[in-house]
Amino acid sequence: MSEIRFPFGAHQVARDGGLFFVFEMANNHQGNIEHGLKIIEALAKIAQSREIAGAVKFQFRQLESFLHPGLMRSRLPTSSNKHTKRFLETRLSYADYERMAEEARRLNLVPFATPFDEGSVDWCEALDFPVIKIASCSATDWPLIRRIAEANRPVVCSTAGLSLQQVDEVVTFFRRRQIPLAIMHCVGLYPAPRHCLQLDQVRQLRQRYPDLVIGYSAHEATTDLDAAGLAVASGAALLERHVGLPTDTISLNAYSLAQTDVELWVDLALKARVAMNAGQSRIPLESESRNMNELKRGIYVKMAKKPGEFYEPDDLMLAMPALPGQFNAGELDEVIGLPVPHQGIEVLMPVMKNGGGEMPPEILVGSIVERTRQMLADARIVLPSGTPAELSHQYGLAKFEQYGAIIIDVVNREYCKKLIVQFMGQVHPLHKHVEKEETFQVLLGDVEAEVDGKVTLLRPGDSLTIPRGAMHAFRTSTGMIMEEISTTHIKGDSIYQDNSIRSDPSNRKTLVVL
Repeated sequence: MSEIRFPFGAHQVARDGGLFFVFEMANNHQGNIEHGLKIIEALAKIAQSREIAGAVKFQFRQLESFLHPGLMRSRLPTSSNKHTKRFLETRLSYADYERMAEEARRLNLVPFATPFDEGSVDWCEALDFPVIKIASCSATDWPLIRRIAEANRPVVCSTAGLSLQQVDEVVTFFRRRQIPLAIMHCVGLYPAPRHCLQLDQVRQLRQRYPDLVIGYSAHEATTDLDAAGLAVASGAALLERHVGLPTDTISLNAYSLAQTDVELWVDLALKARVAMNAGQSRIPLESESRNMNELKRGIYVKMAKKPGEFYEPDDLMLAMPALPGQFNAGELDEVIGLPVPHQGIEVLMPVMKNGGGEMPPEILVGSIVERTRQMLADARIVLPSGTPAELSHQYGLAKFEQYGAIIIDVVNREYCKKLIVQFMGQVHPLHKHVEKEETFQVLLGDVEAEVDGKVTLLRPGDSLTIPRGAMHAFRTSTGMIMEEISTTHIKGDSIYQDNSIRSDPSNRKTLVVL
C-alpha cells in the first residue's frame, strides 16, 4: 500500500498504485436528480470493490449569465452552437447538486466541480468542494481563472488544444500564488481516435513540471479502455473519465463508460506504439481547437457604443458563444482601451477582430430585443413581462438594420392595436392591405410615411390614416415608436410591391419575447 498526497488540501489517498480516479458526471445526469444519485451509488460500489480512491465531478454553469441573452430569449433553434440545447434541457438547481454532493461524501467519494463562469465558482465555495477543476476550453479564460484563484483551494486543469506556452502560463499563475495544481493531458475530441491520443505527453509533462501531479482526462472510445493503462505507464497519477448509467430510455455517448466498463477501465493493454505517438511532443489539432472554441466565452458589449469611443471594462460582458473572428474571454485585457469601430456597435453585439462573417440569428435577435426594450423604457412605455412580439424582416434577418420593424400585438379583435418600433435608418417597404384599414400615431421619433406616392413627415403626436388598398411605406432617420389602431389584422393581408417579398408572414417574421 503506497501513500501519495494529491493536490486536494489535507485529503490523502492510500491505495495500491496511488491512483486517484475522477468520475465525470457530465450532461447534468440527463437533468434528473434521481438518476444522478443512482450513478453515484454505482460508482461508490465500484470504488469500494476495487479499493480505489475516487471523486465525483459535476459541471456548473449559471445559464442566465453564461449564455448570451439571445440564446435565452429567442424562440429560434440554437443552431449556431450545438451545446446550448443540452445545457438548457439538463440544468439542475443548487439544491440538486447539494444533495448529490452530500450523497457522494456519505459514500466516501470526493465531490468537486468544473465551473464554467464566475458565478459557478461561488457554488464551489458554498458547497465547500476541496478542489476546483478548470476545463480545457476555460484554460485561457483569465477572468474565470482569476476568480478560481480567489477561492484559494487546489486546482486541476485540463489542457486539450493548448500549446506548451499556454500550459506554462497556467502553471506560472498558480505557482506564484502558491496554489496546488495538477495538470491533465487531454485530447478534446469526442470520442478521440486512438491515433490522436498522444499519451506520451503525460511523460513529457512530468519532465517539464516535476513538482506537479500529472494526470490524464480521457475521451477515447469505450473500445480503447487500455489507454488508461498506457497513461499510468507514462506517469499519470490522476485519471478522469466520463461515466453514466444507461437505462431503457437513456443511452450513453461513444466516450462515456457504463458500470461494467468502469470496472475494466484500470486494465492495462499493449497497444502503446500507436497511442504513445512515438514520443513526440504534443501537437494541437485543428479539429479539437474548433471544439474548444465552441465552448469559449466571447466578449460582447452591454450597451451601444459610438464611433470614437473606447471600450471600458464596464462596457463589456463575457458570454457563450465565442464566434469565429470574435475576441474571447482570454483576450479581455487586449480589448479594453481599443477604439470602437467606425460604424459603432449595438447592445449585446460581439466585439469582432476584423469585421467577422454572418452573425448567428440568435445573437442578432438578442440585440434587437434588448434595443427594443431600451427604446420602450426611454419612451416610458410599460409592457407586461414576457410580451410576445415579432420581428418583421422582409429581406431576412441579415438585412434587418436596413429593412424591418418590431411589431408588438396589444390586442387583435374586431379592432386591433399594435406598437411598431423601428431603429434609426430602417425602412418598412411599400405594401398594401386588402382587408385592413389602419391609423398610425407617432409616440417617439420622426417618421416619413409614403402613401400612394405622397410623402408626409410625422412627428410625435401626429397621426395618419391608411385606407384599404393604399400602397404605403414608412421609414425613420431617428428611430421611432408609433401606435397602430386598425380593423382586425388578418394573417397574409399584407401584399408587397416587391414580388420577392412573400405575403405569407411565416417567411418574413421571427417571434420573440420582450
